[in-house]
Amino acid sequence: MHKLTILLSFFFSSLHALTPEQMMQYRTIAEFDIDPGGQEILYTVSTALMNENESRYVRQIWTKTHPLTDHPSGSYSPQWSPDGKQIAFLSKRNDKANIFLMGAHGGEPRQLTEAPEDIQTIRWSPDGTMIAFTMKKPLSEENIEKIKQKMDMTVADSDEQPTQLYLVFVDSGEQKLLSADDQYVLSGGDFETNDLFFDWSPDSKAVAYTYAPESGFDSRYQDCRIATVDIATGEIAKIAMVEGCQSKPHYSPDGKTIAFLLSDPKKSYAFIRQLATIPVEGGEVTKLAATEEEGPFLTGPSFLGWDRNGQKLYLFEPYKTRYALWSIPIDGSSPIRFDDGAMLIGSPVLSSNRRYLAFTLQDSSTPAELYLSSASRYNPKKITDHNKHMPKNLPKTEVVSWENEGLTIEGLLTYPRNYEEGKKYPLLLIIHGGPMAFFDESYVGRISNYPIATFAEENYAVLRPNPRGSCGYGRAFRCANYEDWGGGDYRDLMAGIDKVIAMGIADPDALGVMGGSYGGYMTAWIITQTDRFKAASLWAPVTNQISIAGTMDLHRFNYDYFGGYHWEKPDLYRDRSPITHVANINTPALIQHGQDDTRVPLAQGMEFYRALKNRDIPTKLEIYPRTGHHIHEPKLQLIEMNSNLQWFKYYLPTTASASLQDRVKTIQVRHH
Repeated sequence: MHKLTILLSFFFSSLHALTPEQMMQYRTIAEFDIDPGGQEILYTVSTALMNENESRYVRQIWTKTHPLTDHPSGSYSPQWSPDGKQIAFLSKRNDKANIFLMGAHGGEPRQLTEAPEDIQTIRWSPDGTMIAFTMKKPLSEENIEKIKQKMDMTVADSDEQPTQLYLVFVDSGEQKLLSADDQYVLSGGDFETNDLFFDWSPDSKAVAYTYAPESGFDSRYQDCRIATVDIATGEIAKIAMVEGCQSKPHYSPDGKTIAFLLSDPKKSYAFIRQLATIPVEGGEVTKLAATEEEGPFLTGPSFLGWDRNGQKLYLFEPYKTRYALWSIPIDGSSPIRFDDGAMLIGSPVLSSNRRYLAFTLQDSSTPAELYLSSASRYNPKKITDHNKHMPKNLPKTEVVSWENEGLTIEGLLTYPRNYEEGKKYPLLLIIHGGPMAFFDESYVGRISNYPIATFAEENYAVLRPNPRGSCGYGRAFRCANYEDWGGGDYRDLMAGIDKVIAMGIADPDALGVMGGSYGGYMTAWIITQTDRFKAASLWAPVTNQISIAGTMDLHRFNYDYFGGYHWEKPDLYRDRSPITHVANINTPALIQHGQDDTRVPLAQGMEFYRALKNRDIPTKLEIYPRTGHHIHEPKLQLIEMNSNLQWFKYYLPTTASASLQDRVKTIQVRHH
């Protein structure tokens, strides 16, 4: 009986351990909107649909207690009408994403638009009579005919279908173009949060929006501007014509002032930004006090808007291994931290009446759920429990720090499940992308390229550092890798490895390394510089700084980080390209790449793969179809996670006698 009890205990603890298959059950909660009375909240729940011939994520709209939609195509971007009687949302039910309306308690929706292209973002006018939305410019009849005749040649750096700003009248369905033809309206993207890039004036007579003067990502991230459009006359006025990129405008409650994000033009791809204000009629721009981080992030910062009294603004940004929600006074005084920092806060949204805030809270062992708080005092109340099925007794994760070259570097260390003090374990180093991204204390059982919790269950230790160049640690730290990719950042990472070895946790002869995008670059760079690592995995790695400078969709990205073009600094570009040093590599390398990646084109991974193959280094190139810089299909994500798991188990086996799946299977047999 005693043996049976032990076996059962181990069996059930193993069932709580996360495999990649179990990670796919994680539910993502997002797109919050609080009703005008502050009593109800809308949000979406995204789940993985993996049937025989399907592999996609489906979002459905929920209230606090129950779902409001169940259409197979999914429903998303829900928004209460100003009177709280209707809900507008987007759904792709007839090939294109359109606006639908339904009652406050659900029911059969009414389709409001028949859009020729996917509608991207929506917002009600304050008087409830109109909805502004963004959509790509429809193809002209001439272009449609060219496509039919197979004569549809395109020209580089031109955009036949720029995103434009429209409105639709709720009663009649009549639509109207608001933005100018020569303006490329911003509507979110891979370097931005879900923040809207436009805002209604309080009297519903105008919309302020963000646009770029030219097509392409460089213009939208470095040259963006703000304009206002008069709804009645269609007159467009450009405001805040100062140096730097201006974006995400928000009208003050009295409609007299517009607050917006203003970037530093000198380090544009580090996304250094701070809040500023300008009178609606134009005039002098006033910069507000900068936060410690000065508003960066690969996907941010998130500017929520004004408080109800028009005296402060809410800004959300990274802060070390967490996030901080700040209230920033418009009188220029210092920012005030709003949240208590006890857990990782995420995706905050301010209610239309400016009285409430909705956000997620989570930590390394607690899945994200939705919370609601007063906007005047931080008092979070839990609203949802959609991830209660996910295990919480995950292997321990803690923040560790080390000193290197006068800098304090932080990282997240996840311990092996069966960690015993004094025993050394294989250590996996995971490197984030960006490079201006960072690792945060989010739930380690969520879906990701690398199954951290499963690695820990297999008795690996996992280190995720934030080396110089990461956000969350201030302007100087974030810009410390300029003209130095593969230099100080590499030394920060190696110092982190040495730290975990000195802690007595890591086996110095059992190291693995992996990362994606910039993390893929650093992984490729590391294995050209040292033989310390027994195995490596690279997702969408930058391997040739010269060729990527002319083929990626961010044409000025390398120019910014390397301080010039490759013909101006040929030695720096060549020296900091892993492909230049490929003759030094002895580490087996798994390369994974999206077939349709325009950020880091497939040729980057292919160049590296061919070089390793020609040198007889154990290597494998996995090409993921229908995939750009990130995987969006759950089946492909599952393949990717399992592929990484098997690669490291083969080249860097742990002392575990069997895999997690084998252990569970064995215990089941013993139990029966």
